[in-house]
Amino acid sequence: YRLAVSGGGAITPADTPGGWGFAVTDYLGRSAASLYSPDHWFPGRPATTVLSMEPGHTGAWRFVIDAPAGAGDAFAQLGAGIRFFAPGPDSYVHTVRFAAVRQPDDTAMEFHAQVDPLRPLDGDHTSLGFFPWTAQGTPPPTLPSGYVTVLGHGVGLRPLATGTAPPARLVFGLAPYFADEPGNAAYHLTLEGTFGVDAGPGGGRVVCGTSGLEYLGVPAEGCAWTFVAGRPAYAPPGPALTGADSLTSHGTTSWVSVEPTTSITYYSQPEDAPLFTPTAHAVAEGGGAAAGDGVGLLGFCEIPAATVGSTPFPMAPFRGLAPDAVSDALKIEQLAIAPTRRTALLPVQSGTRQSDAEPTVAVTPQGLSVGLTGDLASWDWLGVGHNGDEAAVPDLRFTTVTGRFQQAMQTNNLFLVLGDPDEFHRFGSVAYQLSTPTLDTIATIPVEHGGIRPAVLAAVSAAMRETVYETRTAFTEALRAAAPDITEDETRVFLRYGGLLSPVVAGWQFRLSPDAWRPSTHLIVKFALGRSVADLAADISTWAWPEAASRSGKPADARTAILDAIEAARDEPDGSPYKEFYEIVTDTNWTGVLALSAEVPLDQLPDEVQVLAAGIDPGNFTAHHVGISLTPYRLADGQLAFHRSAMFGLIDYENPDDQYFSENIAYAFRVLRLTVGVRNSVTTTFTSRAELLVNRLFGAPARLLPTTHGNNILLDGALQHQRLPDGTTHDTYVFSMSGQNTFLLDGLVLQSVELLSTQLVTAKASDPRSEGTATVEAVFQMAGNLRFYEPENFDPFCWGKDAAGLDGYLRFGGLAVVMSFDLGDPAGTTKFSLRDGGLSFDAANSKARADSLTSRFPIQLRGLIATADPALATGDPPPPQTPADLGYVSVLAPLDQSPLAQPWYGLDYAVDLGTLGALAGSRALTLHVLAAWSPGGADTEPGLYLGVKLPGASGLLGVNLPLEGVVKLGFKSVEFLVAGEPGARTYTLRLRDFALRLLGLSFPPGHNDVMLFGNPDQSGPSKVGWYLAYASDTDPKRPAPAPAQAEIARRRAVRRSAEGD
Repeated sequence: YRLAVSGGGAITPADTPGGWGFAVTDYLGRSAASLYSPDHWFPGRPATTVLSMEPGHTGAWRFVIDAPAGAGDAFAQLGAGIRFFAPGPDSYVHTVRFAAVRQPDDTAMEFHAQVDPLRPLDGDHTSLGFFPWTAQGTPPPTLPSGYVTVLGHGVGLRPLATGTAPPARLVFGLAPYFADEPGNAAYHLTLEGTFGVDAGPGGGRVVCGTSGLEYLGVPAEGCAWTFVAGRPAYAPPGPALTGADSLTSHGTTSWVSVEPTTSITYYSQPEDAPLFTPTAHAVAEGGGAAAGDGVGLLGFCEIPAATVGSTPFPMAPFRGLAPDAVSDALKIEQLAIAPTRRTALLPVQSGTRQSDAEPTVAVTPQGLSVGLTGDLASWDWLGVGHNGDEAAVPDLRFTTVTGRFQQAMQTNNLFLVLGDPDEFHRFGSVAYQLSTPTLDTIATIPVEHGGIRPAVLAAVSAAMRETVYETRTAFTEALRAAAPDITEDETRVFLRYGGLLSPVVAGWQFRLSPDAWRPSTHLIVKFALGRSVADLAADISTWAWPEAASRSGKPADARTAILDAIEAARDEPDGSPYKEFYEIVTDTNWTGVLALSAEVPLDQLPDEVQVLAAGIDPGNFTAHHVGISLTPYRLADGQLAFHRSAMFGLIDYENPDDQYFSENIAYAFRVLRLTVGVRNSVTTTFTSRAELLVNRLFGAPARLLPTTHGNNILLDGALQHQRLPDGTTHDTYVFSMSGQNTFLLDGLVLQSVELLSTQLVTAKASDPRSEGTATVEAVFQMAGNLRFYEPENFDPFCWGKDAAGLDGYLRFGGLAVVMSFDLGDPAGTTKFSLRDGGLSFDAANSKARADSLTSRFPIQLRGLIATADPALATGDPPPPQTPADLGYVSVLAPLDQSPLAQPWYGLDYAVDLGTLGALAGSRALTLHVLAAWSPGGADTEPGLYLGVKLPGASGLLGVNLPLEGVVKLGFKSVEFLVAGEPGARTYTLRLRDFALRLLGLSFPPGHNDVMLFGNPDQSGPSKVGWYLAYASDTDPKRPAPAPAQAEIARRRAVRRSAEGD
């Protein structure tokens, strides 16, 4: 802009209506003073130029500028309007020009110019007024403006000479240097002073920016606005500035304020999530009837956000904007103008609920719902989703919504990031309840691990069980009333477990209550179309409540965390479960609620996978994300009814390091990986890998060879969808062993355990309906092959490699490692036990050695006898037990037998001897043979034992079988005999001194030995054969009887001599 004073004119003292000064006459038809705008010339009206000497205006040039009708828009020619500035990619500052007012084509106007070259930015010294300096004259006309109502009607601005502000005028604002304006000007003209507002008959809703849901309610009688010049207009580069800092004074323009004599309401809702209601509160613009009256539709619900005071706020007029400026205008509105306007208009409110009246339920098209109080200005609750069956009120809701929280939710382009629970609790809350399952879980947390003292837990349980508290304040007050000595740490435990904002997605629960937020947790609420989560997260200036975004108080920390998560998802390969997340956060049309790093409570896992809680590090177990996209609802009998929300999420837990413990830790469990993907509330992805550490089996240290994971068995988890006959589907989680695993045992007899299969099943899940300790029991069910060593002369262990290297094995099932723990503290309460005594054997699929007892003798394996392993005892060691305690009698055999130590194990065989006939009621006669061993240990040697038992055993040296009461059939001792060379070995079982006994007499007299043997052709075991050998007591050739032990030694010597021959 330039002021030009022509030469040649006469200068004379003059006392003008505007004060004393020097009048300058025109010369040769040229105006004494002219004003040049960047692209137009405005000559002063003849005989109106004065150099003022009026006190306070000395040195100012005054003259009148005429703007004739039909000569174009004088405001456009002057470059007058409202401007905002932003940095451009070309290093220049770009200017967005808004036409605040326009000159009607058929109306002439005049401007009363006053220019003080030394004070161009002071409106009292430099301005273009709509009124003479004396404020007397013809009032200017109502001017069409760039403001519109929500229905698109134009708004007129009428310059006023009276009011609390100066008379309406144009003044200079500062444009940043190196701007892209014509002439690279450093100034621009903008509005200042009071203007009457004409919004049409009956008043109207004047749009504040670009959205028809953010507007000012202008009363029917109109109102007056004051334009305040010199206000910030420059949006600095970078996304870190928010609210009042979104605009700086590097460039200036005019803001709007409302004259204090007028009451105007500011209305605001998210443009892409307006509220509707079926009640009488639904109105049309201008106060008319709701659009859906009589046809069962929801009507628009107008929500007041604040009463506008005299505080100025930026308000750009978008009507008539040049097409090539729309993009920049929208950007600067969203990034700077709207955030600054919200900060100026929305008052800082308290965090208390405003009303106890029954709320009016309003809902957005996406299902976001609000409970409104009677005046619609206060919110009773905010519903973000629904878990259960159809209900009139959603169950996922914030129960306190006040102050900054409510204001943020009413933001036009809503993007909200919450991460600081302390800041959130100033203005918001959720409901709380201590249910019976919750209290049971809390009860399992040891006090030393952050649990609750028993006296406090008992008092709280008695006073608060199952009671719902609508606010955090009410809940904490009830805790203190129930247990006055409760500590802050104990209070935090109850708050964490009691919060009710917990969406359940396909059986997986996520805790979104602020008391369960971790430092990495961020709850994002987005109801703004046209920009993605990734885009908005990078631009803090768009955040509705940035102070609540991070525990550090720095929104930039939250931005970094969110963008890091997005960048990591972008770099994942195709097919990764993170790709769905990346598609959502880069979708400009997605709206909903998204939580990052949300807690997944281990005490609330689905029943089928509760067992995994024992192997998960709770400090690192969170959901990567969980989101709510849509909550369906319907209108029934004039009331809203909400249905289950459409949710999605991803749990991706990793703890890849293998377990390594010393031998004194027999078993341990760890989850290496757990990935759960959910879409539309259905589990679409489930993969898991866990490992069971096994350091001890059958009483001996175990080593897994070969291995790349130490002594760990790997278990892979999968989800199976089963369709039932009624058409419904049932999800089943299956955990089974990966590959085969062979454990070598540090024992003499049982040398290896080859696991062909291992399955993890839940034997007992925690029942939420029962009272008591919340415990879980799981079983690792194992099956495979056992391999035993081969004694040289007598092989009762039968299965394993033989002397020639041919492999053999005993196929077994039913081996089980049992794991139990309390849900409240899995890591601190996990216990293991081994069930190795109930094994089942599959003889058909086993392979015995050719010269073994089971291959060469009619004997059948019935099971395994196992004693308790003291090394696995969690309390006092179990009392020792011997085969004799179980009724077994030691057997002579060519086997180096030695005493058994605890624990010991035995293969339990059976020999079918037929029946005793009618005298014994046809009772079946079965001889049990026990081949037992003890692995030994650091302080004990391995032991071997061979024994037998029959019903009615009476002592270690004999066995009696009852016949008809007092008559008994029995024998004194048992001996296994072995004959033949390898490959043709025979086994014979000798029952010595077999006889009928009655009242101390034996029949027949003498010695009767029964010899039991198998099929002579040795083609395989079959029915037992037998023969009887008799020796009379009176045989003169028979030497005198020797003691039993001497006789045994003699017979061994004879046998060895015969074998040497």
